Amino acid sequence: MPKVVEEAQRLGYPVDSMAISGGSADGTLAMLYAYRDAADSLVPVKMMFEAVGPSSFYRSDWGAYGLDRDTAESRKAAAGLFGEIIKPISAFMWVDGNTVPSVIAYGAHGRVCPFESAAHLADALEKNNVDYRYFEMPHSGHGLQNDDKIYEQYMKAVEEYLDRYMPVK
Repeated sequence: MPKVVEEAQRLGYPVDSMAISGGSADGTLAMLYAYRDAADSLVPVKMMFEAVGPSSFYRSDWGAYGLDRDTAESRKAAAGLFGEIIKPISAFMWVDGNTVPSVIAYGAHGRVCPFESAAHLADALEKNNVDYRYFEMPHSGHGLQNDDKIYEQYMKAVEEYLDRYMPVK
């Protein structure tokens, strides 16, 4: 971020706040930055929006990969994939009363990012009274490809949140 801010200022664009976003693995990175690291950010994070980013790395959420089975093979695979400590990479575990407003979307048939992980995030946002919008796409997988109307609603919500939390000056 220091390099981005420095270059933006050099070009005449002051950076005094930001929204952070991503999809899939980048969605996870956006959540981690917004929920875990924002307090230490050089630039204040005002909101986050993401789609299909894994927010939980509980072994039980990754049944699509067979990691929910209680076999020697699945335990070994889960240990190799997730290790013993999951909080540093499970974004939902960092949600608290100071979490930035968020707009999130998940496909119910997601396999790359197991759909089960979305419930932890929505629950954490709700329990901590975070201003958020959650979009579940019942006919879509990881690409959010089969629910055009809901995807349009998601994008409209992103625009509304940007207008509210990142107004153009």
